[in-house]
Formats: sequence, structure tokens, C-alpha cells
Amino acid sequence: MSPQARIFTGRGAASGRSLASRRRPPVSRWRAVLRWSAATAIAAAVGWTVFWMLTAPFFSLSEVRTGPYRFTDRAALEGAMRTVIGGNIWRTDIGGLEDRLEQLPWVRSASAARRLPGALKVSFVEWRPVLVLPSRDGEPRVMIENGEALRLPAGMPAPDLPVLVDRRDGGDFDSETAGRLIALIAAVAETGLETICPVDFLLLDDEGLQLVLQQERGRLILGRDSFGRRLRRYLAVSDRVGDGRVVDLRFDGTVCVRDGAA
Repeated sequence: MSPQARIFTGRGAASGRSLASRRRPPVSRWRAVLRWSAATAIAAAVGWTVFWMLTAPFFSLSEVRTGPYRFTDRAALEGAMRTVIGGNIWRTDIGGLEDRLEQLPWVRSASAARRLPGALKVSFVEWRPVLVLPSRDGEPRVMIENGEALRLPAGMPAPDLPVLVDRRDGGDFDSETAGRLIALIAAVAETGLETICPVDFLLLDDEGLQLVLQQERGRLILGRDSFGRRLRRYLAVSDRVGDGRVVDLRFDGTVCVRDGAA
């Protein structure tokens, strides 16, 4: 036999396939029909289930529950939630409802979750008031954490917070002034001033901001900025200042103390 000869044996040689490989047996026509029928039935069941969930009265939204709240107007809150009542719970725009709630003045953040078969649970966080402002039209107002001025709900007394006294001549309560007030309130909290003596009033005049301390401890003149640094300077010497003094902290590196009415 020639060295170049190639040997093929039987059907494998004729077809060019290796003898070690098997042919896949032909799929039965009935098996293919059964598979197609099963897939069609499953798809139909899923489609019917989805259709039922989106249209059945069983999933009609009939109740919206909220957690406790204090400052938010009840009528405005119910008006924002009423838009989803009667709709299908699966089709309810949860994000849209949260956005509407967060547009309410006192609502800082809101979240809603489905409670099957037909209720929503709404939770929201209200802004915290940080300062009592001069009343307008006889209605008490407060400043909240973002610097906005809001009216308190009807009949609610002013909270036990420092009160702003505005001594400026025709000054506007603008965003810059609000930013200074918020910065001062944050500095009071950060330095722990009220653990030494609580603040009674914030005085606002053309020269800046001042703090009037409770229990006739005195008055701190702070100016327009760097409130935290100035308050820490006062705290370092407060035990030697004495009560009823006016403490001018506007000048860096110094604490000017004089007698005077707080």
C-alpha cells in the first residue's frame, strides 16, 4: 500500500464523519408540537395574569395611609394624595406622587410604597423649624432648615426657639440674610453654646447679628460671618466674662467686654 494512501471504512468514510460521533435522533413531530403548545399556554397565562392585575377591581387603590406629621396642612396633603385614589395600584405613578408631596412647603422628603391589594403607605419627613420670625399679619412665622420663612398652621403656638428681632431700617429679608441666620444657628449647635447658656433672641441690625443669652447672661456681637470661630473665642473665656455684659467678638483675636443692657 502506498504511504500516501488514506483509509476510510464503511458509512463513516462515505459521509466524512468520525465513527466516534453519534447522530442526534430526529425530534418527534409530536414532541415539537407539545413544546410549542406549552410555550403558547405559558405566554397566554402570563398575559392574562398581567391583564387581570392591571384591570381587576381587586387592585383598585382605595386607601392612602400616612405616618405622623405636625406642620403640614392636612387639606393640602389630602389633595396631593387624592389624585391616585381609584386608580390601579400597579399603574400608580409612585414617583409622581412623591414629587407632588415634596412640593408641599413643609415636606422635606417623601416616599411611598404599595400595600397590596389596594393601599399605599406614604412616609415623609418635615422640615425642622429653627428660628421664630417676626409675625406677619398677626400670624406667627418660623424659619426652617433651608432658610425659607413659613407660616405655622392655624392655632399652633410658636415653638420654643430663639426669636429673631429685626432692628434694620427697611431692610429686606432676602436669601443672603437668610443664609447668615442659618449659618449662625448652625454655629450655635456646632459649638455647643446652648449647653453653657441657651439663646433667647437673635438681633439683626445694619452691623450684622447678635445673640442675646437667656438668664441675663449677656449679649454677643458677632458681625456678618465667621460665627463659629467667634463663638469658640467667647466660650474659651466665658467663665471670666461675668453676667450681663456686652461681648464684642467682631475683631479677630480679641474679646471686647463692656457693661451694658443685654
